[in-house]
Amino acid sequence: APDNEAMQVNLSGNFVFGPRAVLTYGAGMGKLEQDDDFLPVSTAPGAPTPRASLDGEIDLAHYNLGLALRPLDKLNLRGQARYDERDDKTPPLTVAYVVTDTVAGGTETTPRYSYERTRLDGTADYALFPWLKVQGGLLWDEIKRDQQEVAKTTEDGGFLSARLTPYGSFAVTLKAGQFHREADGFDLTARAPSENPLLRKYNLANRDRWLYEVVGSAGLGDSVVLSLQARRTDDAYRRSPLGLTDGSTAQIGGNVGWTASEKLNLYFDASYQNYDSKQLGQAAPAGAAWEATNDDEFYTLALGGRWAFSETLSFTADLVHAESRGETTLFTGGAPDAYPEIKTRLDAIRLGANYRFSPALGIGVRVEYESFDEDNWAYDEVTPAASPTLLSMNPTADTHDVLLVAFNFTYRFGNVA
Repeated sequence: APDNEAMQVNLSGNFVFGPRAVLTYGAGMGKLEQDDDFLPVSTAPGAPTPRASLDGEIDLAHYNLGLALRPLDKLNLRGQARYDERDDKTPPLTVAYVVTDTVAGGTETTPRYSYERTRLDGTADYALFPWLKVQGGLLWDEIKRDQQEVAKTTEDGGFLSARLTPYGSFAVTLKAGQFHREADGFDLTARAPSENPLLRKYNLANRDRWLYEVVGSAGLGDSVVLSLQARRTDDAYRRSPLGLTDGSTAQIGGNVGWTASEKLNLYFDASYQNYDSKQLGQAAPAGAAWEATNDDEFYTLALGGRWAFSETLSFTADLVHAESRGETTLFTGGAPDAYPEIKTRLDAIRLGANYRFSPALGIGVRVEYESFDEDNWAYDEVTPAASPTLLSMNPTADTHDVLLVAFNFTYRFGNVA
């Protein structure tokens, strides 16, 4: 990878206006540069370089202002304004690309992407009763872009939530929200002529999103704490003739923490995530239309703990198991055509020990083992015999086993209790 240079200067601070108002502010400016020599566009003899180097230069700017107020004992108000700018001053680059070893390519000019983003958001929460707090929030987010098919997107919306603490350490929070993104200034000349003019990119398209969330926690005695979180989003891209038209996510996770003794703490985590989406496509305005659905699932289990053997020696242990499955189904007017399922599996174990010679000096050792396996038909079935004219970097499904042994030491300066 080429070398890059990044420079950044930041300033932040706050003003406290009595016991009920705090003003925060921040500003930052930065620059990114890259001018390493280019390599030829292919390995063919005499292949040219588009120019000596990228001569890349990007200016960054960031400003934010926040205000927190407590006009009443039961009422809290918060608001924030942010502005971010990315100014890409890199000269456009025209490249003669290579398709395959036997097929000549054309030329492409890389556009330079700049944007200005302004975001305003605010929340208000009020304690109706000792056991009930309600909250509401509003959002307005505008992004102006250069040399992209959509000149501006504006997202606005809000949410309502309620937090109930009816007794003891039991608490539950319910949240629901709705957000709308509007795309303005669609420009067909900013996209490649080969792309279907009806296609809409999901991050630049009109979208309606509904959000639902439940978070709960409870203490069982003095030693066990349970927590649970569930979240769902539903997206609709109603003005996209082609491209992503529908999407949804569902996530649920839980944690159990157990303080077995003053020296031993244990935990157990479990989570599940599901991502569903639907896409519509067409090779050309008069070509064959198709529909594709994706269904991806992720499972994660983890357990571990920490044992303080003595005041100076402690041990940690963690076990992690994760799996994922992805299914893609293509519809082209006839019977559905399901691609082979994509699978991954990760197993990991981490062991650690720390010893403190004094309040200031400590050493540690960590041993980690990780095993990962991927079953991906898109990589596994692509061989030189199957595609003899394909020019490729020979990607393969990732399968690895890694053993890591690390040592560390810490030393604290100054007065250490």
